Amino acid sequence: MKRIVFILLIIFMTSLGVYASMNNQNVQAPVYPQGEACASQEATRIQFQYKGIPLDEIIDYYKSELKDEKDIKWETMQDGNGVIIHDWGSREWHKIKIIDRADQEGVFVSIYKNSWTWIVGTLVIRFIGVFVVLLVLLISMYISGGIISRLVPEPEK
Repeated sequence: MKRIVFILLIIFMTSLGVYASMNNQNVQAPVYPQGEACASQEATRIQFQYKGIPLDEIIDYYKSELKDEKDIKWETMQDGNGVIIHDWGSREWHKIKIIDRADQEGVFVSIYKNSWTWIVGTLVIRFIGVFVVLLVLLISMYISGGIISRLVPEPEK
């Protein structure tokens, strides 16, 4: 029985990886026109470069496209050269990063897709964490029970 459950678990995890690798380019995020797609080393990221278009114009485009959307958080980068848009909802993408890179002449827009590796990894860590907490509580209850049983005398019948 354990072998069957283990084999089914491996098949399930493998199918998640195959699904994620087959579905990389379909992000369904708004994309500013006139961009040149750049090669990306990450399978979960699509990047566009915009030459001659100011950063504020691209940010205004995304603000108008995402103005009525819920669960969107805007974050200005510390150096002031860009904006990060986080999605806390159920969209195909989870982050859009807009950066003005003066050294590479242009504005770069990176759209990050949700990664099943990250999602499943987080769930596994939480699952294991629950059992670690329960194990610590069980051991502490055994220790405290042993101490209390030695310190408190048994009542006489």
